[in-house]
Amino acid sequence: MKRIVITGASGMVGTALLDRLSQTGNAVTAVSRHQGNFPPGVRHVKIGQIDAATDWTVVLRNQDVLIHLAALLPHSTHSLDDYERVNAAGTAHIVDQAAACGVGTVVFLSSIAVVTASANTVTVSDETPPMPANAYGRSKLAGENAVSQFASADRTGISLRPPLIYCANAKGNWQSMLKLAAFGPLLPFGAVNNRRTMVSIDNLVSAILRVVELAKPGNSGAYAVADHESVSLAEMMRYLREGMGRRRSLLPLPVSLLAAPLRLAGKGQIADSLLGNLEIDSSRFRETFDWSPIESAPDAIRRSGREFAAIRQ
Repeated sequence: MKRIVITGASGMVGTALLDRLSQTGNAVTAVSRHQGNFPPGVRHVKIGQIDAATDWTVVLRNQDVLIHLAALLPHSTHSLDDYERVNAAGTAHIVDQAAACGVGTVVFLSSIAVVTASANTVTVSDETPPMPANAYGRSKLAGENAVSQFASADRTGISLRPPLIYCANAKGNWQSMLKLAAFGPLLPFGAVNNRRTMVSIDNLVSAILRVVELAKPGNSGAYAVADHESVSLAEMMRYLREGMGRRRSLLPLPVSLLAAPLRLAGKGQIADSLLGNLEIDSSRFRETFDWSPIESAPDAIRRSGREFAAIRQ
Protein backbone atom coordinates (compact mmCIF):
# COMPACT_ATOMS: atom_id res chain seq x y z
CA MET A 1 0.00 0.00 0.00
CA LYS A 2 1.23 3.46 -0.91
CA ARG A 3 0.35 6.72 0.83
CA ILE A 4 -0.56 9.17 -1.91
CA VAL A 5 -1.34 12.91 -1.84
CA ILE A 6 -3.22 14.52 -4.74
CA THR A 7 -3.39 18.31 -5.03
CA GLY A 8 -6.07 19.90 -7.19
CA ALA A 9 -8.25 16.96 -6.19
CA SER A 10 -11.56 18.70 -6.90
CA GLY A 11 -10.61 19.57 -10.49
CA MET A 12 -11.47 17.62 -13.62
CA VAL A 13 -8.36 15.43 -13.64
CA GLY A 14 -8.27 15.12 -9.85
CA THR A 15 -11.86 13.94 -9.64
CA ALA A 16 -11.36 11.30 -12.34
CA LEU A 17 -8.07 10.16 -10.79
CA LEU A 18 -9.57 9.84 -7.31
CA ASP A 19 -12.39 7.67 -8.64
CA ARG A 20 -9.82 5.18 -9.92
CA LEU A 21 -7.17 5.56 -7.22
CA SER A 22 -9.63 5.03 -4.37
CA GLN A 23 -10.25 1.52 -5.73
CA THR A 24 -6.60 0.47 -5.60
CA GLY A 25 -6.26 -0.08 -1.84
CA ASN A 26 -3.84 2.82 -1.38
CA ALA A 27 -4.19 5.43 1.36
CA VAL A 28 -5.23 8.60 -0.48
CA THR A 29 -5.26 12.21 0.71
CA ALA A 30 -7.18 14.68 -1.47
CA VAL A 31 -6.06 18.31 -1.21
CA SER A 32 -8.11 21.13 -2.72
CA ARG A 33 -9.13 24.72 -2.21
CA HIS A 34 -12.77 23.76 -2.58
CA GLN A 35 -14.95 21.06 -1.11
CA GLY A 36 -15.52 18.16 -3.47
CA ASN A 37 -17.56 14.99 -3.58
CA PHE A 38 -14.74 12.63 -2.69
CA PRO A 39 -14.96 8.82 -2.67
CA PRO A 40 -15.44 7.02 0.67
CA GLY A 41 -12.21 6.44 2.57
CA VAL A 42 -10.38 9.39 0.99
CA ARG A 43 -8.97 11.87 3.48
CA HIS A 44 -9.63 15.47 2.51
CA VAL A 45 -7.53 18.48 3.48
CA LYS A 46 -8.54 21.98 2.46
CA ILE A 47 -5.70 24.27 1.44
CA GLY A 48 -5.67 28.01 0.85
CA GLN A 49 -3.78 30.09 -1.67
CA ILE A 50 -1.03 28.23 -3.53
CA ASP A 51 2.25 30.16 -3.68
CA ALA A 52 5.77 30.15 -2.28
CA ALA A 53 4.46 30.50 1.29
CA THR A 54 1.88 27.69 1.41
CA ASP A 55 2.48 25.24 4.25
CA TRP A 56 2.10 21.73 2.83
CA THR A 57 3.79 19.86 5.67
CA VAL A 58 0.51 18.78 7.28
CA VAL A 59 -0.37 16.76 4.16
CA LEU A 60 3.13 15.67 3.09
CA ARG A 61 4.44 14.12 6.30
CA ASN A 62 4.67 10.32 6.17
CA GLN A 63 3.58 10.19 2.51
CA ASP A 64 5.13 8.17 -0.31
CA VAL A 65 3.83 9.89 -3.46
CA LEU A 66 2.81 13.44 -4.34
CA ILE A 67 0.67 13.91 -7.47
CA HIS A 68 0.67 17.65 -8.07
CA LEU A 69 -2.28 18.59 -10.28
CA ALA A 70 -3.17 21.99 -8.79
CA ALA A 71 -2.39 24.80 -11.23
CA LEU A 72 -3.54 28.05 -12.72
CA LEU A 73 -4.89 27.17 -16.17
CA PRO A 74 -4.78 29.50 -19.19
CA HIS A 75 -7.30 32.32 -18.94
CA SER A 76 -7.33 35.90 -20.19
CA THR A 77 -7.84 37.26 -16.65
CA HIS A 78 -4.57 35.81 -15.34
CA SER A 79 -1.44 37.96 -15.28
CA LEU A 80 2.18 36.97 -15.75
CA ASP A 81 2.65 37.31 -12.00
CA ASP A 82 -0.29 34.98 -11.35
CA TYR A 83 1.27 32.17 -13.39
CA GLU A 84 4.65 32.75 -11.78
CA ARG A 85 3.19 32.74 -8.27
CA VAL A 86 1.09 29.57 -8.58
CA ASN A 87 2.60 27.39 -11.30
CA ALA A 88 6.28 28.26 -10.94
CA ALA A 89 6.99 29.38 -7.37
CA GLY A 90 4.10 27.36 -5.94
CA THR A 91 5.31 24.16 -7.58
CA ALA A 92 8.93 24.72 -6.55
CA HIS A 93 7.77 25.26 -2.97
CA ILE A 94 5.64 22.13 -2.68
CA VAL A 95 8.39 20.04 -4.27
CA ASP A 96 10.93 21.41 -1.78
CA GLN A 97 8.60 20.58 1.10
CA ALA A 98 7.99 17.11 -0.33
CA ALA A 99 11.75 16.49 -0.26
CA ALA A 100 11.99 17.80 3.31
CA CYS A 101 9.12 15.53 4.40
CA GLY A 102 10.69 12.42 2.88
CA VAL A 103 8.30 11.93 -0.05
CA GLY A 104 9.92 9.51 -2.48
CA THR A 105 8.01 10.24 -5.70
CA VAL A 106 6.64 13.44 -7.24
CA VAL A 107 4.36 13.26 -10.30
CA PHE A 108 3.75 16.70 -11.79
CA LEU A 109 1.03 17.40 -14.34
CA SER A 110 2.77 19.74 -16.75
CA SER A 111 1.61 20.52 -20.30
CA ILE A 112 2.71 20.14 -23.90
CA ALA A 113 2.65 23.97 -23.81
CA VAL A 114 6.17 23.84 -22.38
CA VAL A 115 7.35 22.53 -25.75
CA THR A 116 5.23 24.17 -28.42
CA ALA A 117 2.56 26.67 -29.30
CA SER A 118 -0.91 25.47 -30.29
CA ALA A 119 0.27 24.37 -33.75
CA ASN A 120 3.50 22.94 -35.12
CA THR A 121 4.66 21.82 -38.55
CA VAL A 122 6.69 18.93 -37.12
CA THR A 123 5.76 16.07 -34.81
CA VAL A 124 6.48 16.97 -31.18
CA SER A 125 8.26 14.38 -29.02
CA ASP A 126 10.35 14.24 -25.86
CA GLU A 127 13.34 15.10 -28.03
CA THR A 128 11.79 18.44 -29.04
CA PRO A 129 13.52 21.31 -27.18
CA PRO A 130 11.12 23.24 -24.91
CA MET A 131 9.95 26.47 -26.54
CA PRO A 132 6.98 27.75 -24.50
CA ALA A 133 5.03 30.36 -26.43
CA ASN A 134 3.21 31.98 -23.51
CA ALA A 135 3.36 32.69 -19.79
CA TYR A 136 1.44 29.54 -18.92
CA GLY A 137 3.93 27.33 -20.77
CA ARG A 138 6.88 29.14 -19.20
CA SER A 139 5.44 28.70 -15.71
CA LYS A 140 4.90 24.98 -16.31
CA LEU A 141 8.48 24.63 -17.56
CA ALA A 142 9.67 26.25 -14.34
CA GLY A 143 7.63 23.68 -12.43
CA GLU A 144 9.28 20.89 -14.43
CA ASN A 145 12.69 22.27 -13.52
CA ALA A 146 11.79 22.05 -9.84
CA VAL A 147 10.70 18.42 -10.26
CA SER A 148 13.93 17.67 -12.11
CA GLN A 149 15.91 19.05 -9.17
CA PHE A 150 13.86 16.88 -6.78
CA ALA A 151 14.88 13.72 -8.66
CA SER A 152 17.96 11.95 -7.34
CA ALA A 153 19.47 8.50 -6.91
CA ASP A 154 16.76 7.64 -4.37
CA ARG A 155 13.90 9.97 -5.37
CA THR A 156 11.70 9.91 -8.47
CA GLY A 157 10.54 13.10 -10.20
CA ILE A 158 8.27 12.74 -13.24
CA SER A 159 6.58 15.48 -15.27
CA LEU A 160 3.78 14.55 -17.66
CA ARG A 161 3.08 16.74 -20.71
CA PRO A 162 -0.47 16.15 -21.96
CA PRO A 163 -1.96 18.07 -24.88
CA LEU A 164 -5.64 19.08 -24.75
CA ILE A 165 -7.46 16.88 -22.20
CA TYR A 166 -11.00 16.06 -23.21
CA CYS A 167 -14.17 14.61 -21.69
CA ALA A 168 -17.84 15.54 -21.53
CA ASN A 169 -17.38 18.05 -18.69
CA ALA A 170 -14.09 19.57 -19.87
CA LYS A 171 -14.03 23.36 -19.98
CA GLY A 172 -12.20 25.77 -22.23
CA ASN A 173 -11.49 24.75 -25.82
CA TRP A 174 -13.10 21.32 -25.60
CA GLN A 175 -16.31 22.74 -24.14
CA SER A 176 -16.42 25.07 -27.14
CA MET A 177 -15.94 22.07 -29.45
CA LEU A 178 -18.80 20.20 -27.80
CA LYS A 179 -21.14 23.16 -28.12
CA LEU A 180 -20.07 23.67 -31.73
CA ALA A 181 -20.76 20.03 -32.59
CA ALA A 182 -24.20 20.28 -30.98
CA PHE A 183 -25.09 23.41 -32.95
CA GLY A 184 -27.05 23.39 -36.18
CA PRO A 185 -27.61 20.74 -38.83
CA LEU A 186 -24.51 21.56 -40.92
CA LEU A 187 -20.99 22.65 -39.93
CA PRO A 188 -18.33 24.04 -42.34
CA PHE A 189 -15.41 21.78 -41.37
CA GLY A 190 -15.62 18.95 -43.89
CA ALA A 191 -12.38 19.97 -45.65
CA VAL A 192 -10.27 20.48 -42.49
CA ASN A 193 -7.98 17.46 -42.68
CA ASN A 194 -5.37 18.63 -40.20
CA ARG A 195 -3.77 16.28 -37.67
CA ARG A 196 -4.05 16.89 -33.93
CA THR A 197 -3.19 14.66 -30.99
CA MET A 198 -5.15 15.00 -27.75
CA VAL A 199 -5.61 12.83 -24.66
CA SER A 200 -8.86 11.55 -23.19
CA ILE A 201 -9.34 11.92 -19.45
CA ASP A 202 -9.46 8.15 -18.99
CA ASN A 203 -6.23 7.63 -20.94
CA LEU A 204 -4.49 10.32 -18.87
CA VAL A 205 -5.70 8.86 -15.58
CA SER A 206 -4.56 5.41 -16.70
CA ALA A 207 -1.12 6.84 -17.49
CA ILE A 208 -0.83 8.54 -14.09
CA LEU A 209 -1.77 5.31 -12.31
CA ARG A 210 0.88 3.48 -14.32
CA VAL A 211 3.50 6.04 -13.28
CA VAL A 212 2.57 5.61 -9.61
CA GLU A 213 2.84 1.84 -10.00
CA LEU A 214 6.21 1.79 -11.78
CA ALA A 215 7.89 4.91 -10.39
CA LYS A 216 11.61 4.52 -9.77
CA PRO A 217 14.52 6.96 -9.91
CA GLY A 218 15.67 5.59 -13.25
CA ASN A 219 12.36 6.67 -14.83
CA SER A 220 12.64 10.30 -13.73
CA GLY A 221 12.14 12.91 -16.43
CA ALA A 222 9.54 14.69 -18.56
CA TYR A 223 7.23 12.72 -20.85
CA ALA A 224 4.62 13.58 -23.45
CA VAL A 225 1.50 11.49 -22.82
CA ALA A 226 -1.31 11.34 -25.36
CA ASP A 227 -3.83 9.27 -27.27
CA HIS A 228 -2.30 6.90 -29.80
CA GLU A 229 -4.18 8.39 -32.76
CA SER A 230 -4.21 11.88 -34.22
CA VAL A 231 -7.49 13.19 -35.61
CA SER A 232 -8.56 16.02 -37.87
CA LEU A 233 -11.10 18.69 -36.98
CA ALA A 234 -13.48 17.10 -39.47
CA GLU A 235 -13.10 13.73 -37.77
CA MET A 236 -13.56 15.25 -34.31
CA MET A 237 -16.83 16.81 -35.37
CA ARG A 238 -18.05 13.62 -37.01
CA TYR A 239 -17.22 11.51 -33.96
CA LEU A 240 -18.79 14.02 -31.58
CA ARG A 241 -21.97 14.23 -33.64
CA GLU A 242 -22.14 10.44 -33.86
CA GLY A 243 -21.96 10.30 -30.07
CA MET A 244 -24.65 12.94 -29.80
CA GLY A 245 -26.89 10.98 -32.14
CA ARG A 246 -26.76 13.74 -34.76
CA ARG A 247 -26.15 13.50 -38.48
CA ARG A 248 -22.48 13.67 -39.44
CA SER A 249 -23.08 16.22 -42.23
CA LEU A 250 -20.16 18.62 -42.69
CA LEU A 251 -19.83 21.25 -45.41
CA PRO A 252 -16.36 21.17 -47.11
CA LEU A 253 -15.63 24.90 -46.90
CA PRO A 254 -12.02 25.77 -47.90
CA VAL A 255 -9.72 26.10 -44.89
CA SER A 256 -8.51 29.50 -46.07
CA LEU A 257 -12.04 30.87 -45.82
CA LEU A 258 -12.32 29.59 -42.25
CA ALA A 259 -8.95 30.95 -41.16
CA ALA A 260 -9.09 34.41 -42.73
CA PRO A 261 -11.79 36.00 -40.52
CA LEU A 262 -10.23 34.60 -37.36
CA ARG A 263 -6.81 35.99 -38.21
CA LEU A 264 -8.27 39.36 -39.26
CA ALA A 265 -10.01 39.52 -35.89
CA GLY A 266 -6.70 38.92 -34.11
CA LYS A 267 -7.62 35.36 -33.14
CA GLY A 268 -4.71 33.62 -34.80
CA GLN A 269 -4.21 31.26 -31.86
CA ILE A 270 -7.78 30.04 -32.18
CA ALA A 271 -7.24 29.51 -35.90
CA ASP A 272 -4.09 27.49 -35.18
CA SER A 273 -5.84 25.40 -32.51
CA LEU A 274 -8.77 24.61 -34.80
CA LEU A 275 -7.13 24.34 -38.20
CA GLY A 276 -3.40 23.76 -37.63
CA ASN A 277 -1.45 20.58 -36.97
CA LEU A 278 -0.18 19.44 -33.59
CA GLU A 279 0.92 15.80 -33.68
CA ILE A 280 2.57 14.34 -30.60
CA ASP A 281 4.76 11.26 -30.36
CA SER A 282 4.37 9.79 -26.85
CA SER A 283 6.15 6.51 -27.64
CA ARG A 284 8.89 7.13 -25.07
CA PHE A 285 6.32 7.18 -22.28
CA ARG A 286 4.58 4.08 -23.62
CA GLU A 287 7.85 2.17 -23.83
CA THR A 288 9.26 3.32 -20.48
CA PHE A 289 6.11 2.46 -18.52
CA ASP A 290 4.89 -0.41 -20.72
CA TRP A 291 1.63 1.50 -21.16
CA SER A 292 -0.98 1.69 -23.89
CA PRO A 293 -4.04 3.97 -24.03
CA ILE A 294 -7.06 2.15 -22.63
CA GLU A 295 -9.39 3.60 -25.28
CA SER A 296 -8.99 4.81 -28.86
CA ALA A 297 -9.38 8.48 -29.71
CA PRO A 298 -12.47 7.89 -31.93
CA ASP A 299 -14.20 5.93 -29.16
CA ALA A 300 -13.30 8.48 -26.49
CA ILE A 301 -14.49 11.40 -28.63
CA ARG A 302 -17.78 9.65 -29.37
CA ARG A 303 -18.25 8.98 -25.66
CA SER A 304 -17.54 12.62 -24.88
CA GLY A 305 -20.30 13.63 -27.30
CA ARG A 306 -22.71 11.03 -25.95
CA GLU A 307 -22.18 12.05 -22.31
CA PHE A 308 -22.36 15.76 -23.17
CA ALA A 309 -25.73 15.19 -24.88
CA ALA A 310 -26.96 13.28 -21.83
CA ILE A 311 -25.91 16.11 -19.50
CA ARG A 312 -27.82 18.65 -21.60
CA GLN A 313 -31.06 16.66 -21.61
